[in-house]
Amino acid sequence: MFNKYDRIKDKVESYVDLTGNLIICNPSADIHWEYYENLPLRDTLADLLAYQLTNGLSWIEPMEIGEKAGTILLGWDVQRDDLGKFVACYDVYRLSDYQINTALKDLQAGKPLKFYRII
Repeated sequence: MFNKYDRIKDKVESYVDLTGNLIICNPSADIHWEYYENLPLRDTLADLLAYQLTNGLSWIEPMEIGEKAGTILLGWDVQRDDLGKFVACYDVYRLSDYQINTALKDLQAGKPLKFYRII
């Protein structure tokens, strides 16, 4: 696992900024964006963040921490019990509702996605 403050680069770059928010930016030039057009955003992000999701980041379901359904959450160093139930994590990051509809277009246009640290 990487240090969460490291810049982790694969299909996209990710890092935690000075205010503690998770930034997703700088997509690789060889991404075929048309492939993602008909996928749900979470599936698209899962593919773009595949490397990061095996090196410290994990998905958190909204109901696991009392967030509203449909919220896109990532956690750093997520710990689960033997049954896969959420136990704890170091940080939780939420993609703002206003970014959900334009996230893919924003990232493709070179605008970073900001997942706000909520825990």
